[in-house]
Amino acid sequence: MIKYVKSKSTALKNLLLDPSHLDILVRNISRVGFPVLSDAEHLDEAVNWLCRAHDATGKKGVSAGYMMTRGWQPPYPETTGYIIPTFLKYAELKNNDKFRQRAIEMGEWELEIQYDDGSVASGIGTEGKPMVFNTGQVMIGLQALYETTGDDRFLEGSKKAGDWLVDIQSEKGDWNKHVYCDIPHSYHSRVAWPLADLYRITGEKKYKNAAIKNVEWVLSVTEENGWSKYMAFDKYQSPFTHTIAYTFRGLLECAALLPEVNESAIKVVTTGMEKILEKFENRSANPVTGHEYLPSRLNMHWQSRDKESCITGNAQLSIVFMKLYELSGNASYFSAAQRLIDHVKKTQSLKSVNQNVKGAIPGSFPIWGNYLSLIYPNWAAKFFADAQMFKMKLLENG
Repeated sequence: MIKYVKSKSTALKNLLLDPSHLDILVRNISRVGFPVLSDAEHLDEAVNWLCRAHDATGKKGVSAGYMMTRGWQPPYPETTGYIIPTFLKYAELKNNDKFRQRAIEMGEWELEIQYDDGSVASGIGTEGKPMVFNTGQVMIGLQALYETTGDDRFLEGSKKAGDWLVDIQSEKGDWNKHVYCDIPHSYHSRVAWPLADLYRITGEKKYKNAAIKNVEWVLSVTEENGWSKYMAFDKYQSPFTHTIAYTFRGLLECAALLPEVNESAIKVVTTGMEKILEKFENRSANPVTGHEYLPSRLNMHWQSRDKESCITGNAQLSIVFMKLYELSGNASYFSAAQRLIDHVKKTQSLKSVNQNVKGAIPGSFPIWGNYLSLIYPNWAAKFFADAQMFKMKLLENG
């Protein structure tokens, strides 16, 4: 169970006196990654770590992650929501019902903590203010559970959430209330996605209309080079690849569900991802290791001075590249996805004796980078597992 460390002195001791932590720090200082093994081994260990993150809370949601300084964090409603479909896919892949049962337990917990108006709490824990993005991510899980189990409780919970989102959406199509840093975000395309999917399930046009309005708003604030104005967490920084990937993934999923925005959304994502691919191909080799890597953040010209990489974003971008490969057949997209996945693999220890880090994926490389320094977030492992399963599917289908 969770034993969160508050003392700074104890936190420092946890970081420096644990031999497994020292091994990670030394590898990151020297830029020597962990050995890369088979896709299946890396996938299995990532999911096993997510199981431990679930167990750490007494199965009351999935822990937000493991902090090398302070231990396991409390459960995170937002990411628990979208971890659900990862477990459902893995259960199908392995033909093992225990992973499906975990997904159901996560969904039931989400229903327990959902606010009466249908919204979901912001941040880590269950006491935060209602938040648009978090609510949408929980819908993704609830809808996946409804379609897997046929249990109406999950559909009703998602409809409550969808109704709340529709009610508070602005006339322009963005969400500017109950949002992070009190500004609208282009990555709310990942909220439009479950709304569009809820329309597919229920046939209720209010969900479709809300999704279209949001996608059209995102497209309206997007430049010709594929750059969308509000992709960052706040207006004073360039976005991490994490939120860039959120934006593009949301647009692609909406494109698949909404013919009205299909062509325009795919065009924007393709344009932006081509810029990222160019950055990836031309990126100067790391002077220490000689390995290519993507910078953590990119500005409106798709440039960056960052020396570290957002590993979470790399996993997410690999999925976007593979989706574009599926749509276009362009082999360069699949190649980029494979290389990004291999970069993530090098940050994952499969042999650590410390079960808190074995199989986990860090927020950044080096691990003290700007994105979630010294933390193994649950969503990094989730997106890595998704990427591995998607890659295996594409290879199997030829």
